[in-house]
Amino acid sequence: MTTITEGMTSAQFITALNVNFGLLAFPNSSLATITSSSDLTAINGNFIILKNETYLTTNIFALSNGMTGSDFINALNYNFNNLNLNINGANAVLTVGTDKNYKTINTAVARAISGNTLKIDAGTYNEHIDLSTKRLNLIGSGTLETIIYYTETLSPTNIFSTVSIGTNSTFDNIIFRKLNNNAANSHKEIISISACNPEFTNCEIQSAQSDHRLDIMLIQNSSNVTMTNCIFDCNGVLFGDKDTLITVKDTSTFTYEGTKFKAQILAQNSSVVNIDADELWTGTGTGLHTIEASGTASITVKINTTHRGFNQASNLEINAWTEKLVLVWLEGDNTFTLNGKLRGEITVDGYNNTVLIKDVTADTGACRIVSGGGAHINTNVITIDNSHLIYDFDDVAIGLHNIEDTMGCVYKLINGTILEFSGYHGHAHTYGQPIASSNGGTVYMRNSQVIQHCDQIDGYAIAISSNGPVDIEDSVITCDDWDGNDAHECLIVSLYQSHINCRLKNVTFNNDTGTLGYAVYVYLAGKTLDSSDYICASGLINNTLATNISNDMTSYNTLLNHCTP
Repeated sequence: MTTITEGMTSAQFITALNVNFGLLAFPNSSLATITSSSDLTAINGNFIILKNETYLTTNIFALSNGMTGSDFINALNYNFNNLNLNINGANAVLTVGTDKNYKTINTAVARAISGNTLKIDAGTYNEHIDLSTKRLNLIGSGTLETIIYYTETLSPTNIFSTVSIGTNSTFDNIIFRKLNNNAANSHKEIISISACNPEFTNCEIQSAQSDHRLDIMLIQNSSNVTMTNCIFDCNGVLFGDKDTLITVKDTSTFTYEGTKFKAQILAQNSSVVNIDADELWTGTGTGLHTIEASGTASITVKINTTHRGFNQASNLEINAWTEKLVLVWLEGDNTFTLNGKLRGEITVDGYNNTVLIKDVTADTGACRIVSGGGAHINTNVITIDNSHLIYDFDDVAIGLHNIEDTMGCVYKLINGTILEFSGYHGHAHTYGQPIASSNGGTVYMRNSQVIQHCDQIDGYAIAISSNGPVDIEDSVITCDDWDGNDAHECLIVSLYQSHINCRLKNVTFNNDTGTLGYAVYVYLAGKTLDSSDYICASGLINNTLATNISNDMTSYNTLLNHCTP
C-alpha cells in the first residue's frame, strides 16, 4: 500500500491512488480508474464500493474541495490504512458466513494474502477452493459443522478437486466432500496436493456410495502432508481403481493420526506413509485392500483398538472369519511395519520386500500372511516379533494357514511370538496349519510358539516342503486335536521339492493326537536322502503319545548323522 504525501506530483498522486485501489479491489470490483486528482466523485465512489464489498464497520472520511492539503492527504491515508488493516494485514482474520464480511470462501480467498486466516461459519459451501499460490489457514466452526462440498459435472465441464493445494496451508475442524456427477471416468480427487506441506487438524474426509468414481487424495511432487486427530470415512463403491483411494507418490510423505481410517492407500515412487489409527477398516472383494505399495515405498501402520472389515457394496460390517480381508498388498522393494491389531491378511507379492509385524495381537481371528506367486527366492524377509496371530475360520475350508506359500521368503518368528490355527470359532473340521512352507521358504524361530488346534485328518503345525532351511531354537510346537482320534504331526520335513535342511535346539513338541502323532515326520516323497540332507537336533523334549520321535526312525537317524555342527 502506497502512502500519499503532499510532495507528490499530480501524476504520482494519481498513480498511487490507482495502485492502492487495485490492491484492495475484488477481481470483479467495478472501481473507477482515477484520471484526475480533482475527481473526488470517483475517489469517494471507490471507497464506498470497497466498504460495501467488505462490510467494514470503520467510517470512511469523504473527501471534499474545502479540505486543506494536509486534511485531504490525512483523510486519504486514513481510509486506505483502515481498509488495508482489516483486509490485507499479515495476521488478518477474514470471516465467512451468511452474515459475515464474506458470503463465500472464494471471495475471502480472493481478498486474502498469504498468512491470512479464514474463519468459516457452520454450513455447507459448494465450492472449489484453489490454494495453489496462497498460504492460508482455514478454520471451521463448532464440531465439524463446516462442510466444503464441491459438485463435479461433465456438462457443463466442471472437473476440479474440492480443494487444490500448492502451499503450506493449514486446515482445522472442516469436513471435505465431493459429489461426482460426471458419467465419464475423467474426474478429480477430493483433495489435490502438490509440492507443499499442508497440515490438517480435527478434519474429516468423507465419501458416500453416491459419490462414486472418486479418489480421495492425490499427494505428489515431494509433498509432506500431516493429519492430526482426523477421520477418513469413505464408503464408495469400487469402480476399477477409482474409489476411496489416497495416492502418495513422487517421494512424498503422508502422516496420519486419528480415530477412524476408512480409505485405501496407494504408496508409490519412494513415498513414505505413516498411519496411527484407533480403527482401521478394510473392504472385501477381489482386488480390495487397505494398503498397496510399489516402487520402494515405506509404510508404517499402527492399529490401536480394532481392525474392522466391511462389505464395500453394502457398507455393512462383516466378520473376519467369513470374509477375506487383505490389509496390505506389497509389490517389489517395499518396507512395511505393523503394530497393534490385525484382522486380515498381509500379501507379499514381488521382490525385496521387508515386513515387520511387531507387538501385534489378533483382532477376533483370521490373521495370516501370504507370499503371492510373484515372490522369488530369498528376496522377501518377514519378521513376526512378540505377536499373537490367530487364524480362526468359520468354514469347512481347506488349505488355510497362518503363513502360507512362502515362495522363497525368509520368515522369522521371535521374542514370544505365537502362531495359532484354530477351529474354536467355527467348524471343528477346518483344514489348515500355522505354517506351510514351500518353494524355498526359510523358517527361523526363537523363543516362540506354533499351535495347531482343530480336528482335521493328518494335520500338522509346521510343514516344510521346500529346500529352504529350518532353524528353530528355544521354542514350542503343539498339535492339539479336538477328539484325539486323528494323527497330527508337529513338524513335517519333506523331500517333496528338494532337500531337508533342519536345525532344532531346545524345542518342545506337544502332541496329544494319538500314537501316530509324531514330533518330526519325515516324508521322502519317493526320493532318496543324500549327504546334503540333514537334521541337527539337541535338547529336544518329546511330549507325544507316539513311541518314537519320528515316523521313519531310519531316515531320521540318517539325517542326524548328516549333521555338521
